[in-house]
Amino acid sequence: AVNSGKDGAEQMRRLTVALSNCFAGRPYLAYHPFGEQGFFPSKQVNHHSNLMFSALCFSKDPCFEMDESRSFSEMLAPIIAMFEVSDSSGLLTQELQDLIASGENASFQRIATMVRGGMMTPGLLQEMTACSSQPLTFALKSAEMFHTMAKKFPLKATEYHMASTWFK
Repeated sequence: AVNSGKDGAEQMRRLTVALSNCFAGRPYLAYHPFGEQGFFPSKQVNHHSNLMFSALCFSKDPCFEMDESRSFSEMLAPIIAMFEVSDSSGLLTQELQDLIASGENASFQRIATMVRGGMMTPGLLQEMTACSSQPLTFALKSAEMFHTMAKKFPLKATEYHMASTWFK
C-alpha cells in the first residue's frame, strides 16, 4: 500500500512510483494539498474533495493523453481484489465496494455487522472519513453506528464507545 512504510520518506517514495506508473514513466510535477478544490472530469465541475492532488505531465508526444474514462471504483478494483483471496463469502469485498462507492450513503447497518464480526475495524472507518465526499456526515453516521452497537453489545460497550467518541 502507498501509505505503508516506516516513515514519511518511504511513503513518499511509494507514492512517487505509483504516480510515475500512472503517467507511463513520463516526468511530472505534482501538488498534493490533502483536500482542496479540484476539477471532476466526470461531472465537468470544480468541487471540494479531500486527499486530492493535481499533476502536470510533461511529454514530447503532442498526442499523449491520459485515460480519464475509468471510474474511481474501477481504479480501486485491483486493491479490492486482494481481499477476495481471503474472502470466500464475498461479503467483505462487496461491503468495501459499497463503502467506497457510497461513502456516507453506505449501509451502516451492514457495516456494523462487519465490524462486529471482526471483518472491518474502527480504524478503517476512521481512514475512510477523510476520503468521503461528506466527511462530517460520514463521521456522524459512524458515531451513531458505534453508539448503537455499544447499547446492543454491552460486553464490547467500552470499545464501541471509544470508537464512537473518535467520530464525534
